[in-house]
Amino acid sequence: MRLRHRWTILITVAVLFVLPGSSFAQSDRPEAVATTPHLAFFSDPEVNLNDALIAAGRARRIKSQELFLTGGEKRCFDRLPAPERAAWARAVDYFAEIVAPFDVNAREQILFRIELMAGSEWATGDDRTFMAIARSMRTAAMPAYQRCRWSAQDTTNRLWIAHAVALLNVHERALSERLPQIYGTRWLSLPYRVDVVDVVSPLGANAQLFVPAGPHILIPSSAATTQGNAVLEVIFHEASHSLAGAMEEALRQAVRARGDALRGNISHAVIFYLTGETVRRALEQIGEPYTPYLYALKLVPDNVRDALAKALSPYLSGRGTLVEVIDNLVQALSPAAQ
Repeated sequence: MRLRHRWTILITVAVLFVLPGSSFAQSDRPEAVATTPHLAFFSDPEVNLNDALIAAGRARRIKSQELFLTGGEKRCFDRLPAPERAAWARAVDYFAEIVAPFDVNAREQILFRIELMAGSEWATGDDRTFMAIARSMRTAAMPAYQRCRWSAQDTTNRLWIAHAVALLNVHERALSERLPQIYGTRWLSLPYRVDVVDVVSPLGANAQLFVPAGPHILIPSSAATTQGNAVLEVIFHEASHSLAGAMEEALRQAVRARGDALRGNISHAVIFYLTGETVRRALEQIGEPYTPYLYALKLVPDNVRDALAKALSPYLSGRGTLVEVIDNLVQALSPAAQ
């Protein structure tokens, strides 16, 4: 059985980083726009600048439309002093060559997020040098970004956060209690930091786990797929990666016991189903219809989707253990069963 790699949003890998000797004190940055019991939402200019430079660098690599080349932003940019325009252009060149070619889970992008969560005093050698160069590029690009982009982006981010908090006021308590029961793991290092930006990556939102600092979540405020009630799923999908350890271990053991080699990221498909269906049921209780990402975006083939529902739906209704239903899922998806 082949699991197609068609996940065009929310592809997330929770990567574990242990940084010896770090105090994990966050650097001096803006305070959260809003904080709930489990989540702290930020609209941070430097995080958004980093996101904008990656997006502009990616666009420049493929000769696509990039920031400051159209509309009012272009008119603003064209009026800037020559040194500020040149600084932005050189920063985009650097990001296009050094950062943008790599995905959101690669070292070239992860190091900024480690610095955000833990500072840079822990870093040595090439990592320390790279972080210093990237920081200097962002510093050079900041005047143009602040003058011609940041105000509008900050407004978009804050509107998204306000909508998210309104949904969380209704659903956070129930979902935050139910999901640890489902995954068999407790929340850690609350509240989770959520940085709201424009793009994140072509794959969508992303979460990384840094020990002991805790999870860091990036969510795009402008994506069509992160609006409306889908805000609940994107938030709790990313947060669920920190809960998935027991499920992933059960999956590894079930695959090992059968001697099968399942293709595709089955553990991620399980998170899409378990968290998406949990969000759907929560919204259904207040009369709000919702189609989870797994179905709305057709993230997996029909036979995989059906196997997920058949194995995991009874578990969400209180029948069977996590280990048992994961074993049933692996049996249904094993090459011998196809």
